[in-house]
Amino acid sequence: MYVGYQTGTTVGADAAYVFTTRYLTNNGIAYNSDTGTFTFRVPGWYQISFDTTAASSTASAAVIIPTMVINGTASTSALTELVPTSTTDIRNGSFSTVIYVRPTTPGTFATMQIKNTGAGSAVTTASNIVITRIG
Repeated sequence: MYVGYQTGTTVGADAAYVFTTRYLTNNGIAYNSDTGTFTFRVPGWYQISFDTTAASSTASAAVIIPTMVINGTASTSALTELVPTSTTDIRNGSFSTVIYVRPTTPGTFATMQIKNTGAGSAVTTASNIVITRIG
């Protein structure tokens, strides 16, 4: 299991959410805190739960779309859209999904990031992620 969070962080357009690790209890999941990249070393089913509370980083409206990106490909279903109109207009968004990590050739692993694929920058009040291997 991986549990991570971030608070008071700006996430730019097309940038990854970078979490602070609270718990990492599964050596089949590795996390790079410089890039926000999770690496799945063990095939199987994983539940991914993400939530965020954020506002625009500017005084104008922003489109913030936290999206799960697996092996460089953005998901079309594991995402949420927030459209705050200012730095004081705080919005909430979340998603939860299950993914299957397929067995690969030895030494090759699946990767995942949560990226802001929207055009605006987010100032997060709080973001949380929980990754659990379920089978």
